[in-house]
Amino acid sequence: MYYPQLLRLTNGLKWLTIVLTCVAAFFIAIAAANGVYHHPAHGPRSSDDLPLPMFFAMAGFIASFFASRYARTLSEENEGHLPVVWTKPVSRAEYAMTVIAADALGICAAFGIALVIELAFCAALGALPFIQITSDAGVQLIRFLLLPLAYYGLMMALTASFGKAGRGLIGWAWCFSFVIMLIAALHPPKPWDTIATLLNTINPLAYAGYSHTNAHETVNIGSGPAPTVFTSLALGIDIAALLVLCVAGMAAGIVLWRRVEA
Repeated sequence: MYYPQLLRLTNGLKWLTIVLTCVAAFFIAIAAANGVYHHPAHGPRSSDDLPLPMFFAMAGFIASFFASRYARTLSEENEGHLPVVWTKPVSRAEYAMTVIAADALGICAAFGIALVIELAFCAALGALPFIQITSDAGVQLIRFLLLPLAYYGLMMALTASFGKAGRGLIGWAWCFSFVIMLIAALHPPKPWDTIATLLNTINPLAYAGYSHTNAHETVNIGSGPAPTVFTSLALGIDIAALLVLCVAGMAAGIVLWRRVEA
């Protein structure tokens, strides 16, 4: 019954693996052409090593784009064959929840694939020993694994009532996510600052900024030198916010989809 969805997921994971592998191979070739392998990285570990959560963050962003492709799962069912879906021997809510569970596994797999390729890239450059496992690595892993699931939930709620129009809504959702976070970070005059801050509360990206400072430099992903109120929150609050966005979005998507009529 759910074979088509599993087929779409496995096909998507296959192409994600191919694309990321090609990108990594491209940069490895550039590094080799510039003599990296003639002067391999060596020396003792130091406070300047690469923090492991940085790789979690990159994998989370990659998986978020992957998740946005499958956030239209319920929307795609509205495109001309909804009566066929209704004939399946399960309730619409049960069907939706089963599909969502399959998508969630696919999103977690996309996160894992991205992370493995990132680490393989570091290994190819001889930089794997210089990855630092920070004290907050476990909590950061949970946070960045929830990031694509939060995007999935929100985009599902946004598109569940639509058909083909849902494709455009996914693109606009990404534009909104980046633009509203930028506006909030710039702190425009009131009342725009207040409006941007309120809108940013439903923006998963606002809870996924990562910053790590070592002896000589600072690594920033999704945050700047002057983080907003959201990017400076405790990790526990970030995780709770992403979890709420994920669960609430999925629940809203199921409710809205059940109300769709053929």
